[in-house]
Order: sequence, then C-alpha cells, then structure tokens
Amino acid sequence: MKRTEASPPMKVRARRAVIEHPKVSRGARSAVAQRAGTICGADTTDPVVALTFDDGPDPFNTPVVLSLLAEHDARATFFVISEQATKHPSLVKEILAAGHEVGLHGRRHIDLTDVPPWTAVRAVRGGLRQLEAIAGAPVTLFRPPYGTQSLFTFAVARQAGMEVIGWSASPRDFMVLELDRHVTITLEDLEPGGVVLLHDGPPSNPDRRAAVLGAVLDAITSRGWRALSVSALLQGRAPRRCRWFFRRAPAVIEEMRPLLISEERLTDEPGAP
Repeated sequence: MKRTEASPPMKVRARRAVIEHPKVSRGARSAVAQRAGTICGADTTDPVVALTFDDGPDPFNTPVVLSLLAEHDARATFFVISEQATKHPSLVKEILAAGHEVGLHGRRHIDLTDVPPWTAVRAVRGGLRQLEAIAGAPVTLFRPPYGTQSLFTFAVARQAGMEVIGWSASPRDFMVLELDRHVTITLEDLEPGGVVLLHDGPPSNPDRRAAVLGAVLDAITSRGWRALSVSALLQGRAPRRCRWFFRRAPAVIEEMRPLLISEERLTDEPGAP
C-alpha cells in the first residue's frame, strides 16, 4: 500500500480497531475513564508535554536518544522491556543518572491481550520485579506493548501498583515517512499536557532515529514547549484519563505493514532478537 495525501490519516484507521465494552453505556464509560482510566496526559494550559520512549534499552539507539535529550535540555520517561534491561543494566542506570525515569513495558514485547491470563500476569509482575531490582527503586508507570489493553490487563497493572500510560501524539517513528512528515503529524496532535510516543528499541538505525527525534525536539522547543518526564508532567497537575481498551485488528496491521521499518538490526550480540 502506498501512502498518499488523499489517504485518511493512519490514526483514523487504527481507531477502527477499538473494541468498546458492549455492556457499558457511553456515559458510564466516560465516567469510569475519568476516575480510573489510562492516563493520556495532564490537565493544563502550560506549553508542556511528556516525552516517552518504548522498547529499550538498546545499546545502539538509547545512547543516541540520551545525547539528543541532553542537547535540548529535555527529560523523558523510558518504558523498558525488563529482559532488555537485564542485558543492559548500565543503560538503565545512565537513563536515571541523566534525570529521566523508567517505566515498565513488559517482560518481553508481547501482546498481553493475545496470551493466556496467567502469561499476562507473569509478564507484568515478573517484569516489574526485574526492573525494580535494576533500578533500585519502585517502578510506578506501565505502558502495555503495542499499546493494546483489555480490562483484565489494565487491572493486572493497577493491582501491581502501576499507573497505565497511553499517549496523545507520535511522530510514528516506527514507519518509513519523509522527515518533515514525522514532524507534521506530531505537531498536528500536540496539545498542552500531552504525551508523545517515541521509540529507542530495535529494529532501527541510530542515525535514522536521531534524525527523527532531533527534528521533533527542534520543532517542540522552538515553539517554546518544554519536554518533561511523565511524573514531572503530572506533578501538581490532574491526570487526564481516557478509555484505552483495544486490540490489534489483523486488517489494520496488514494495511500498515508496508510502512513499518524493516531495517536489519545492527548488533554484535549473537542471537539477539
């Protein structure tokens, strides 16, 4: 599929995959979301956003990301895969030492809505134990792999003591787009108190990730916006919660596949995924 300007925005296509709970009225869903939904931002008019990075830590991409964040005096939350963290604990410590924070992205990058319940529980609780042992501090934020979530997996994360974090904007850095397009679609969805989704994990070329992230940071900071971690964004601000229960629709995945990054992973680790 070739993406054209006449095509509907990808985010509209993805939203067709949303599965709403059939037994709950729309009004009730909204009321529940306001009290216990997934956090998608903070209520504020200040020009601030939270930057978040998924799928790391990665020995090729994460150092590049940390360097660019330092250049722009930006802070971020890194949602890490705990098994990746056990392979690269020094990167987790570098993230924390630079003033950023870590959250859990699972033990492995698996769709928690597509596995047996006990597998999802082990992925969350086991991953949390691994990451806290490395970080040396409690981990209180969680983002499900792929962003997919059911009521059950949401409850598992909350019972483990973590808030679930979604997002409200993204440059779609997992797709092959023109650089200015990455920036444009980020700015289209940028809002005060929003959460921006990016990635620092494989597969990718560090130079490509640097170009996308650098362009996005330049665009944000040049407009007077500040980039914060999720916890800093929420400090003194009420969380903005939303309904975030959906699964990956096979038709949507196939439609997006030609746009997904297919670069060969650069690694010196035998057997690395």
